[in-house]
Amino acid sequence: MPAASVGQLAAGGFWPALLEDTGVTAAGVTDVLERFPDHAPLIRKLAVSDTSFRAICDDYATAAAALRRWEASTDTQSRERQAEYRYLLESLEGEVREVLGLT
Repeated sequence: MPAASVGQLAAGGFWPALLEDTGVTAAGVTDVLERFPDHAPLIRKLAVSDTSFRAICDDYATAAAALRRWEASTDTQSRERQAEYRYLLESLEGEVREVLGLT
């Protein structure tokens, strides 16, 4: 595959293939892209080039999925778990903001 330029990354060019090459889960990056849509070009670039950022994205996706499960749950611990996962997501969003230079 030819090397992708930053412009191609920003526009989404080569995006699926680059994700496949890095082992990034699309869900991880997708959740972060949905939360920070105004920063999509930089998020895509970092998802391909920065392993620490990819780990944050994967953690974010895992926490978001768990929150959705607890929101749908009727378990007696549901509210407590929802609060825990919301707090975790806020913390991860802070990490994303820091990497994106938004803090």
